[in-house]
Amino acid sequence: MKICLVEISAIVPATGAIQTIRLSSVGASSSAVILDGNRWLPFLTETPQTTVKVVEDGRINLTVDHGRIAFAAVGSAAAWRDLMFDGARARVFVGEEGAPFSAYEQHFEGTCGAHTTEKSIVSIPLVGRGDRLEKTNLLTSSFAGTGGVEGTSDIAGNLKPVAFGRCLNIEPVLVDAAKQVYQVHDGAIDDIEMVFENALAVNSAPLTAANASALYSMSIPEGQWAKCPAAGIFRLGGQPSGLVTADVRGAKIGGVYSSNIATIATAILTRAGVLSAHIDPVTFAAFGDKSWSLYADTQMSVWEAVTTAFAHAAGIVFADETGVFRAGSYLSNATPTTLMADRSSLPLVITGTTKQLEVSPPVWRLKYGHSRAWRVHTTSEISKAIADISADQAANDAKAQAALDAAALAQAQADVARAEYASMVADGVLDRAEKIRLMDRIQGYTVERPVLMAEAAAQNVTSEAQTYDTAYLNLMSYLNGLAPAYYDTGVDTSIDGATYVSRLVTYDVRKTALLTAIANRAAQTAGWGGVTGPGKPADNATVGAPSGTPVGNSTADEVVNRIETARQRIDGLVTATAEMVAKIGAIPVDATVAQEIERVAAEKSNAALSSASALVEQASIAAASSTNAVAQRTSTLEASYTGLNGRVEGVEGGLSSANARITDEAVTAANATGAVASRTSNLESSVGGLSSRVSTTEGSISNLNGRTAAFWQTQTVAGNNRAQLSIYADANGGAGVDIVGDVAISGNLMVGGSISTGKIANNAVTRMASFYSSCSHSFGSRTKNQWYELSTLQLVDYDQEGNPIYSGQSARLVFTGLVSNSSVMLNVAIDHYRTGSNDDTWGARVIRRRYGNDPVQVGDSYMVRSRSGYTITTLPFMDVVSLDGDYSYQIELARYGDGGFVDYVNLSGIIGQK
Repeated sequence: MKICLVEISAIVPATGAIQTIRLSSVGASSSAVILDGNRWLPFLTETPQTTVKVVEDGRINLTVDHGRIAFAAVGSAAAWRDLMFDGARARVFVGEEGAPFSAYEQHFEGTCGAHTTEKSIVSIPLVGRGDRLEKTNLLTSSFAGTGGVEGTSDIAGNLKPVAFGRCLNIEPVLVDAAKQVYQVHDGAIDDIEMVFENALAVNSAPLTAANASALYSMSIPEGQWAKCPAAGIFRLGGQPSGLVTADVRGAKIGGVYSSNIATIATAILTRAGVLSAHIDPVTFAAFGDKSWSLYADTQMSVWEAVTTAFAHAAGIVFADETGVFRAGSYLSNATPTTLMADRSSLPLVITGTTKQLEVSPPVWRLKYGHSRAWRVHTTSEISKAIADISADQAANDAKAQAALDAAALAQAQADVARAEYASMVADGVLDRAEKIRLMDRIQGYTVERPVLMAEAAAQNVTSEAQTYDTAYLNLMSYLNGLAPAYYDTGVDTSIDGATYVSRLVTYDVRKTALLTAIANRAAQTAGWGGVTGPGKPADNATVGAPSGTPVGNSTADEVVNRIETARQRIDGLVTATAEMVAKIGAIPVDATVAQEIERVAAEKSNAALSSASALVEQASIAAASSTNAVAQRTSTLEASYTGLNGRVEGVEGGLSSANARITDEAVTAANATGAVASRTSNLESSVGGLSSRVSTTEGSISNLNGRTAAFWQTQTVAGNNRAQLSIYADANGGAGVDIVGDVAISGNLMVGGSISTGKIANNAVTRMASFYSSCSHSFGSRTKNQWYELSTLQLVDYDQEGNPIYSGQSARLVFTGLVSNSSVMLNVAIDHYRTGSNDDTWGARVIRRRYGNDPVQVGDSYMVRSRSGYTITTLPFMDVVSLDGDYSYQIELARYGDGGFVDYVNLSGIIGQK
């Protein structure tokens, strides 16, 4: 049997102290209750279920839900419901019953969320370390507004920015407008490479200051700038006329600059307080060759920053079962494991547990980029000197970009189509709805074919055009051979899934390759006819022009350099596009990657632990092996039975709910290291949501580790009231008697030790007095919603049935000569019933008078409900008198319904005096 163990370091609200509670699964035997030198109470009614989700909406988005635990706050765990669990450390272990604690596998380490309580069940969500970081801010420093690097008063309280890696074209924060000081990071960085004004470099040879004070005291000419990497700031020599941006090499991590994902993610986690022992250096190091940058001047969570870093390299990051952050690549090349329901191969499937999981498609929405520009300029934020490029270069850019856009659009359409293909062929049938979508797609292919072939001919792209056209013809040949026809929307058509997908995917790949080739050729051979405008030179005007020949406002050399720069940039875009196509094409169509992820998620999930219920009238069991012997005898009489109660070493184990049940159970067990004997008797009834129970449990345990214990306990429960008497002895934990409920002793109480109590002042009781009084009366037709003193009632009226309404007997206790600080405990017992079909409600309270004056209500009033038949309700009242004097305590009742009667009232009191 699998056993789940939970350890929580909860907080005591009154003192702030840490109280560690330990729980084991309901129904656990003694071998799973005493483990690792600790006692794990078998009250755990719900075990956590871990759910892992890697892909969402086609993108990599790893989410882990650790589930929740629930326990029964009963018996010795009743006080735990008042503990504070939110933020408390929690650990979960799972192992086989009877195994040592060292063999248990840890399944979770993190914290708890806010708990909820319903009746006696406390439910607590488990929160992983990653979940906590979702609520942890990345930006933690703000400007004080006191001048210098702390900024002027107008930015006081604003957050300071952070920069990691090589961040291009960031917009820094203006710290001091008078001095033109800007900040790029809230601490030391490696360097500020360049500063720009409206995208035009200010100066490539700045001054460098060792510290912020030196930077402020510098005399910087206009058109120059100075930097102070040690403080993450720079300063301009004059007032800028446009947008100021900068290229920076960000924070030093451990004194060393780094721009890869592994070190940046580690630095961000460390800033958030994550210990180095909770970051796995091995899995993080796999991303040490992936460059990345982050500039943030507005708030974001630490978890968003870290997960974004790994996602940009097709990676995922998560906190494992021990709370250690690990990283991995989504693009795994591992071979998926096949689970066979017939148990013909390893790993073996547990009989009767086979369940086919819903398989989500693999990642199909990818975002590729490099060297991000953190501040994108508008047209008005670009210097005219940069915007004034030659018309022929603009024409080249526009035509090449149009071709690239077409290639990118084709690739995006192919991505969407690929996911759709996989869905279509899942059942080997092309249904009528899928035919309609396919017809729309084929119509588009047919219309675009002559357009693409004409553009390829114009750009002299022959090889790619030929393979594209062949792919189109092969696709149409296969579709036209289907029967019934693919355009016959009245019936379904069976298809060969592999061939169907192969023809469609081949067409998409060939089409993308053709568009990429057209874009590549367009970037190199933009037509002169596309250049227009009043400043266009005559045809062949600069053919063979020597160096220095004027071309517009530039020389021939400058024009050639500009065109070469544009060509190199376009070549880079083409290369990036080709790499993107190759990577996307490598994604498997059969979703095996997604299946592997689902397998790993299922492997890490905890199976629900539940106990079977059965109806047993009489049963005796005896079993023995070479190492263990067990004997059990059970006798049960019940109307409905859903659980089993047991007790090991003074710990109630298990929950039960039934309409009516009597259970007697005796168990003995022995092996080479220990022996256990226990006996449990339960009487329980419940009707209409009200229940009562009498339980008696006794047992003993001994083992070779010096652990011996014996206990006996009887408990009575009725509604919200409970009384319990426990006697226990433990060789390592002392001995004693525990009592829950009020105790009345008719004889003498002989105390050989001391009495410690917070109820009677000064830790001493020198004189005790006990009193008793009662009255008997009927309240059949008194006015509702009004209080009556029972001691003043007289036999003066009768109801319609001739029964007396009032009684002359006193329902009052009088105490003469009480001294100040005397404690008074009163018990009021009311025997009541109701007639008719509706319940009746009574109010009961006690009024105190001193010398017959100054009536004061003692404690709270109670609401008592009368149901069909007689019911005896006992109500406790506690009081402490502050002055010496004679005191009387009197009962008052009020009836709120129409059919209730009170037969008699008993009032008893105990006085404690110094």
